[in-house]
Amino acid sequence: MRYTKLGHSCVRLEKDGAVLVIDPGVWAAAAAAMTGAAAVMVTHEQADHLDADAVRAALWASPELTLWANPQVTAQFTEFGDRVHETRRGDVLSAAGFGVHVCGHDHALIHQDIPSVVNTGFWSRANCSIRAARSPSPASRSGLCWCRSPAPG
Repeated sequence: MRYTKLGHSCVRLEKDGAVLVIDPGVWAAAAAAMTGAAAVMVTHEQADHLDADAVRAALWASPELTLWANPQVTAQFTEFGDRVHETRRGDVLSAAGFGVHVCGHDHALIHQDIPSVVNTGFWSRANCSIRAARSPSPASRSGLCWCRSPAPG
């Protein structure tokens, strides 16, 4: 497996010819990161983790590309129909050939005047954990954004 961190939050995972991109935000070259991707996963709707224009353009350009995210994110991409998949804590799914466990729910408090958003964590069976802003894992481990840890269960 190849793991490439791009900018603040974006990660590109490649395995057996398949590409999964996580959190293509505005502080990464999101469009370039999604080139050739089979799936995109987004932890939350803040711009540092989601460049909505770049994701929309990639979905228009690649009819096979799928998007996986919480309902607050997927609601922004309804025009892509069944290529957009809602994720919720406890889901176990496969995206671009990667087994993924979905965990987490609330984003850490940034500032008292900034409303909290839903923040999804993704644990890959590829022995790589992708979490943003200290979302708790299914096994109640703590950590920061890009931690390596075995997948739960």
